[in-house]
Amino acid sequence: MYFIFMIIQTFVYMIYTNLSKTLLNNKRFIALSIVSTLYAIGLDYIFGFNIGLASSIALQTIVIVGLDGPNLISYLTPTIPYFGTITITQRVNKSLIVLGALTSIYTVILNYLIYKCISRYNVNGFSSFEIGKLFLENRLKGSKEIENVFEKLSKLEVIKPCLFISDRMAIAYTDLHYGPFYNTGSSELPNLMIKNFENKGYCVFVLHGAGSHDRNLPKSDLNQVIIDKFVNKLNRVEEGFIDRLHGIFHVEGDDNWEATGVVFEKTTLLFLSRPYGGIDDIPYHIQQWLDLESNTRDLGRILIIDSHNWELSNKPDYNALKTLLLKSIEHIVEMRKSEASEPLVRYACIDTDLEGLIGGRICGLELVKKDTNEKFILLYLRGNNMEKYLRNNIIRLVKDFYKDNVIVEVVSNDEHSETGIYSYTLYKPIRCKRGLENIISSLMKKISMTMYSSNWVTICFEDKVPLLQDGAYKLLDILRKTYPRTAILLIILLITTPFFAKLIQNMLI
Repeated sequence: MYFIFMIIQTFVYMIYTNLSKTLLNNKRFIALSIVSTLYAIGLDYIFGFNIGLASSIALQTIVIVGLDGPNLISYLTPTIPYFGTITITQRVNKSLIVLGALTSIYTVILNYLIYKCISRYNVNGFSSFEIGKLFLENRLKGSKEIENVFEKLSKLEVIKPCLFISDRMAIAYTDLHYGPFYNTGSSELPNLMIKNFENKGYCVFVLHGAGSHDRNLPKSDLNQVIIDKFVNKLNRVEEGFIDRLHGIFHVEGDDNWEATGVVFEKTTLLFLSRPYGGIDDIPYHIQQWLDLESNTRDLGRILIIDSHNWELSNKPDYNALKTLLLKSIEHIVEMRKSEASEPLVRYACIDTDLEGLIGGRICGLELVKKDTNEKFILLYLRGNNMEKYLRNNIIRLVKDFYKDNVIVEVVSNDEHSETGIYSYTLYKPIRCKRGLENIISSLMKKISMTMYSSNWVTICFEDKVPLLQDGAYKLLDILRKTYPRTAILLIILLITTPFFAKLIQNMLI
């Protein structure tokens, strides 16, 4: 009988997917049919066959309404498998019809009350149910409709990007965050920028600065606008500032904070890491605070680069970070007293299959101060953070290769194109289970066989673009508030439905 029940469900939902605009597809309705049948079988052992069958209406309703919203079709469709099954397998009587009808009505009323309850919470006119459904549509079919919510929450803000160019190699500091998730907002900005630069014959490292989801673009359409501005600067490289290198330093502070500074005449790239503790986005107000400190000392732009190279293990101490940044400023002041010289630059990339590595490539940059032979090696891996100790293992292997005093840093770019909003939502940090030594050795050998270029052009500019700002946190807050409550209420509905159905059955006897 349950086989018939499952076949009827499959047939009903196959028709449903073809005749209505739904998020249900072939795999999902088959999965729903199997789970619903197992749910009915489980209840059969406790309450009997008819109760299990009738109670499955609740489970199917929760799924269909959750996917497609509350409407007449969403409420009626889950009742068809029940009535179809009892028609084929039993002699239909009034009590079975009433049992199915009242159980369905009970399910509809409670489900609708839950819907109204969570819809009381809203952001800028979008209810939490609508927002949740748009999240689901994006996850299940790649719809970007949720960007309409992001757009209404966004505010026009100033960004201060920089582009660094050496021969056919470039580093892009966008002053943006690459989220919130998948194909929305600025999640795909690094990938699109890399493709655009490759079309121009350039390799580009798209770095992650300070800021979190507050620095997201609200709409993916804006990615190309940003990229076009960078490409425009690339096409007018002769207008850039020919930057020379003062020096490279590495300092450590409390709470495991480390800073690696590459000090040019016009700008300083300050790579921040926190081994053993991890980083999950440095608040943007720290970059703004650093801008003020830098301006008072006339040190040019000091750009925080969030290295994002260690999974977050404990909450960072940002006061300790500020202390380290002040120490870094002292180093910058001292280095700027020394004579700057032209940097020697070379780079290379290799293909590899590290787990969580976006794009399947790992790239390395070697930067040398010509007059002192100071060396800085930067390894660039696209992805959303890195597993613990991978960064340290890479640094050790690079230092072993060079056999001399060299400063090394490893960065990922916190790219959310393949992950969710939170670091723990469908999270894929970069991992290496085996072969790391061969990977790093191959990359270093390729770099060492590459000719140096001896120019470094810096182009910094300002622009105004819409950013999510506090809208990102409003969305996260409403999700935190409503979805645990919704889950609890739906579980209560699933638990109480068979008891209600049993009560109806007893009354009909």
